Amino acid sequence: MALAVNGGTIGDFSAYRGHLSWAEVKEMYDAGWDILNHSFHHFTKPGSNFLTEVTENTTSIKQNLNFTMSHFIVPGGEGDPNYRYEYEKNALANGHFSVASYTGVGPILKVDSKVELDKMITARTFVLSSKDTTDFKTMDRFLKTVDSIAKFPTPIWYNEFTHGTGNGNLWNLSMRFPEFKYYMTTLANKYGLKGNDSIWMAPWQEVYEYIWLRDRIKIDLQQKNKEVIVTIELPEIPEIFRNRDISLNIETSSKFEIESNKDLIIKDDGKTNHKLIYLKLKQ
Repeated sequence: MALAVNGGTIGDFSAYRGHLSWAEVKEMYDAGWDILNHSFHHFTKPGSNFLTEVTENTTSIKQNLNFTMSHFIVPGGEGDPNYRYEYEKNALANGHFSVASYTGVGPILKVDSKVELDKMITARTFVLSSKDTTDFKTMDRFLKTVDSIAKFPTPIWYNEFTHGTGNGNLWNLSMRFPEFKYYMTTLANKYGLKGNDSIWMAPWQEVYEYIWLRDRIKIDLQQKNKEVIVTIELPEIPEIFRNRDISLNIETSSKFEIESNKDLIIKDDGKTNHKLIYLKLKQ
């Protein structure tokens, strides 16, 4: 999953314990969570410097955690309805590859062919608890949406968002932890490895970077008798990409061995009968 963070509220002092500390954000990042830009102070009202909100947040994360955020989540709040356009414009002009906003493409994107990723602005879909009490029936209604999407005949990319998770329903835009746990556990049991294995769940940035590379990589096959030579030509990958992974679907009844390469981390789904080869490109 991913965290959309405001660098201005992250701190290591007791006064900030309503928020994450820098050490906690780093722990989640190291555990595989993506960290997304959500503006420095979460400002939305008229008179806000939206450019500074974008760039100061990028700088704060780089200085404290030593990586560069590359995707932006527009903060919600009071203000001129058009403030989101200022955030979209400034985020895309200052190194961000995509922006999740109020309106845009999606939330269901077909990915069985090339996806238009350049300066992408997407519409985010909220999942949130009922206003008053813990109610798994509310989560069941959201789960029905996922169930209908999972039945699509072709691969799709679908993203969901909530404002937070904890003891309460912050601003009535969040998930109480029991409902969050119920929602995620149900998804895992039904669509994960213990279920029908039909959904690959990953953070927004990871999916974006995978599709970006998939659409630009060139693969050439040449067969000489029983030997098949697979040549992979890579595009120039942006330095701030976190993930440089690609997978190859194998359709053959022949058995074969896989040899590792110093420039690649190679994993597969079997010793001799393979259906999938996973390549992690070293930076």
